[in-house]
Amino acid sequence: MFIVSFILSSANICLSQTINVQGRIVDEENNPLPLVHLRFEGSRIGTVTNDNGEFKIVCASETIGKRLIISTMGYATKKLIVSEGFNKIILAEDITQLQAVTLFSSDHGRELVESAIRAIPNNYSRDKERHRGFFREITSWDQDPEKPIYIAEGILESIKKPYYKKQHSGDVKLIELRKYEGNQLDSLNFNIYAGTHHLHRFDVVQRREGVLSNPAGYTYKIKDTLQQHGKEVYQVYFKKKGRLSGNLFIIDSTFAIVKAEYNYHSFFGILDHNRQFLDFTTTYELGDDQLWRFKSSHYQTAFKAFKRRDKQLNLTSTYITTSIETDSTDIPYLERIQFKDVFLHEQKEYHPDFWDNYTIIQPNKNYEQLFKSVDNSKGKETQKSRPNKLFEILQRLSLEVDFTYSPIESKPYNINFANQGLTVQQSSMANSVKSTLSLTSTFLYELSDNFHIGYANESKIFRTGITSHDLLLSKTFNLNPNGRPITIAPRVKLGYQQFDWYIGTFNASSDFSLNGRSFDSDRNAVFLSQRGFRVQPNLKFSIEKSHKFHYFIAAGYNVQFNSKTGLLIKERDGFFLFRKKAFIEHGDENLSIEPVDNLLKNTISISAGIAFHF
Repeated sequence: MFIVSFILSSANICLSQTINVQGRIVDEENNPLPLVHLRFEGSRIGTVTNDNGEFKIVCASETIGKRLIISTMGYATKKLIVSEGFNKIILAEDITQLQAVTLFSSDHGRELVESAIRAIPNNYSRDKERHRGFFREITSWDQDPEKPIYIAEGILESIKKPYYKKQHSGDVKLIELRKYEGNQLDSLNFNIYAGTHHLHRFDVVQRREGVLSNPAGYTYKIKDTLQQHGKEVYQVYFKKKGRLSGNLFIIDSTFAIVKAEYNYHSFFGILDHNRQFLDFTTTYELGDDQLWRFKSSHYQTAFKAFKRRDKQLNLTSTYITTSIETDSTDIPYLERIQFKDVFLHEQKEYHPDFWDNYTIIQPNKNYEQLFKSVDNSKGKETQKSRPNKLFEILQRLSLEVDFTYSPIESKPYNINFANQGLTVQQSSMANSVKSTLSLTSTFLYELSDNFHIGYANESKIFRTGITSHDLLLSKTFNLNPNGRPITIAPRVKLGYQQFDWYIGTFNASSDFSLNGRSFDSDRNAVFLSQRGFRVQPNLKFSIEKSHKFHYFIAAGYNVQFNSKTGLLIKERDGFFLFRKKAFIEHGDENLSIEPVDNLLKNTISISAGIAFHF
């Protein structure tokens, strides 16, 4: 049994050994061919070439006997058995390719696009699949393209849903990470969200956005006819009035979209973050089951610097799916990278040996040297990113916005007020309750882990309501540490509170003055007003929608102190910013209110809203 076990374990070790197949793909004139698809026949393992036509595939030793399928548009698909080590592969231009064909029938272009939309459920994967792929993100100032600000690379795992209905997003998990951070990193004055969601963000076929959402809003031109996998492919140029244009490459026989190019340009620029342009290319690969799947995407954009308009920040990012498995298991919530996470700020233990045994898009040799310099100086730990001080502060800030329901109870009262122009005589013979609604905004700062201090402002929405200004202290506890965070937070509000109970609108006999302010005789709103300090213990319950956003409900119990009771007079006419108002306390200006203590009371408040984390 020992001998048999030894033989089996040795066989498993042999089977798990990997080899490197690498090389360069060129045309018949020795020009490099970028974004060429390579895939071993009978598998979903492959890669694409870089800008220099170079590739590397890390595969199991037994894969070496399988044929490698090499395909790109405009060239004859080649199938050959490659050897370990370096391989130079020449692709011949497809003899059936028709150069520079331009058809001016916009109707035919639109018909092709509409047919492609209808055919999506039949042409693309129908299973929930797990994609593993490689991602690279590079930024540089346009004056120094060879001196990157940073380079970040990751191995990602993503769940891809079937294409029979449109999907806008999906889950992504970080498997491995390495990054280089240059001396110019501190020159960045804003953060770039995770491009790690390429697989979902740039899958135009699955998202059905832009031209694939509303084909009637575009103009079309068929610019060329190419060949791929021995089938005719139409290059359909589309344009929308404004700043969006691009190309869709559609197979004539099945109407499958095999490639998409989108270009966002505008004379006035794209408005978000001084963006100058946004271009991306997405490619799809045909599997042995004759269904197409997302293969790769390349994204380029640029931003004008905020402080120096002569500087431009360039960003490029590239993703490639290197293997696919049929797997319906979801990625656990706590392991997901979310769209608005900054990839550069991700931290993960660095394993330098991993990168020699995984298929990646071959990098620029200069960039590879930069990675090695970081690895040698930092050992086995990833170099920590250096977010600026402002970003560190913003990471600790959050904003809550909610609607608060608070019933206000009034005792029986009697009001007598006689002014030179305004007379108010009002009585109530019974207890009464009015339901009020207010809008509350709260700014919080995290002093330490899960302990926050902040300022809360409550503004009434209707005439009768509550206005308050509070200091808030909060401690948060996570009830679901192994999944989507569900938290409970005991809180205390301490501050100033004002009750305004609407009595009515009164016309004065003449213009009058209160507290040194003159009021017109027409239409003055009168409120029974009570103001003072309060303490409100509060309990908040929330559930996270994303790292930056969550929903919550809260309930509080109000304890009032040192209240003043009086009348609040407000002008009703005129622009609201310039309307005069005055508060008259009981005993001033011949004002008499009975009873004067705790005339208005609120105990319970219930709120519901949303919170944003910066």
